[in-house]
Amino acid sequence: MPRVPAHLRERAFGMLQGGMRTADVAREINCNVRTVRCLRQRYRETGLRADRPRSGRPLTPGTHNPSISAQTVRNRLREAGLRACRPVVRQVLTRHHWQQRGLWAQTHCRWTRQDWQKVPVLWSGIDLELEGPSLSGAVCQSVIGLSLLSLQAISMLWVTGKTSSSLMWYPSCRLILT
Repeated sequence: MPRVPAHLRERAFGMLQGGMRTADVAREINCNVRTVRCLRQRYRETGLRADRPRSGRPLTPGTHNPSISAQTVRNRLREAGLRACRPVVRQVLTRHHWQQRGLWAQTHCRWTRQDWQKVPVLWSGIDLELEGPSLSGAVCQSVIGLSLLSLQAISMLWVTGKTSSSLMWYPSCRLILT
């Protein structure tokens, strides 16, 4: 007999005790007539309305065996709809921040390497190599301008109004820590 949820089981017993026919009760709780008959028969024999214990391996370990495998934990978390993720930690940017960063990138996108070397504290531990003709471009200038935008600016690279989270998208620009 299929498992009938407790609230439907109680509803069926209430309807049966109220005098409804078995077929009407089955139609009302949307199950088979035989299921309702078996519920009634079991109640007459045992006086219990709850499900009987079922054979087979339980889904969760009992209290006698508290150790479970890592795979079991992963399965139960997945069944519950939980996923592992690390929260992103970054500065919350407002529309004003985006506008200021865009304006800054546009004004500095034509700077040469010599211009950037004039900025104090800029080259302390960070060097930038350019490969190819893309000397101008807001990507490299945004990365080089770390002292003005703070270290979090490395995650926001400006290229024609778009942002990216990594220098890997720009093979002509390579950041070297020294």
